[in-house]
Amino acid sequence: MHPLDIPVAESGGPFRPMTAAPGMLWRVLCRLIYHPDRRLEPVAINQSLTAGEILPIAGGIEVIHTPGHCAGQVALLLRPGRMLFVGDVCMNIMGLGDPLGFESLEEGRASQRKLAGLSFDAAGFGHGAPITHDASKRFRNKWGKHPEDVFQQRSAA
Repeated sequence: MHPLDIPVAESGGPFRPMTAAPGMLWRVLCRLIYHPDRRLEPVAINQSLTAGEILPIAGGIEVIHTPGHCAGQVALLLRPGRMLFVGDVCMNIMGLGDPLGFESLEEGRASQRKLAGLSFDAAGFGHGAPITHDASKRFRNKWGKHPEDVFQQRSAA
């Protein structure tokens, strides 16, 4: 687990504040499902994960820090680009889309764009069906470069 989320896991909560993803459906679902005062059974974490770390299993699994849904969210990329385990950066329930909520929408969007810049064949999600082929293309189509990114790059030049 990423160090930013270890205290929540080891204490059992409470969770940090979360805001529903944009859209009426997500606002309704978030109110039904997310309870900020909810606590879980504490869990001991044996190892923290660091962004860029390569886990020495299955030919190497790269840890990618993807905050937004939660501060310590990580995605795991099975090398060489074959499978991306997305966690809750997004979900694939009614098509590729946002998670139920975000601790930080801005960081979540940046993480989605970060994943859209990677190359991988398949993707697995914390919620929803896997994408078994052309997954990185679908991510690029959904979260690739946006006009505001291009504008910011031009302004910085």
